Amino acid sequence: MTNSTTGLSMDQIAAMRTQILGAVAKAPGMLIALGILFIALGMIGVAGQVMFSFVTINVLGAFLIIGGVLQAIHAFQSSGWKSVGIQIVFSILYIVAGLYTWLFPIPALEVVTLWLAAIFLSPVFYV
Repeated sequence: MTNSTTGLSMDQIAAMRTQILGAVAKAPGMLIALGILFIALGMIGVAGQVMFSFVTINVLGAFLIIGGVLQAIHAFQSSGWKSVGIQIVFSILYIVAGLYTWLFPIPALEVVTLWLAAIFLSPVFYV
């Protein structure tokens, strides 16, 4: 019996499949197990990206809070009212932004994503 589209017999097709796939063609259960393994690894990879995003935004929030506190300490050590006032304003903004990223991580991720997209895509518009 020959295949009408290829003109090859079923034995020739089976021999080609064995040559291409090797030992795996003799054990189709291995292909199924490998497919299940790849699906599981893909799901872990997607979940890992989400987890990495949340860890990153929490670290960013911690750095903002620490930076705000250090900015306030530096403001009180500097001289001149203008310098102190601006540094206190920035320290408050840093601390508020850090608390926002900790309390609302999903909107903070959206803001950071849009900010990075604007940075990376802005050279495209100037060409």
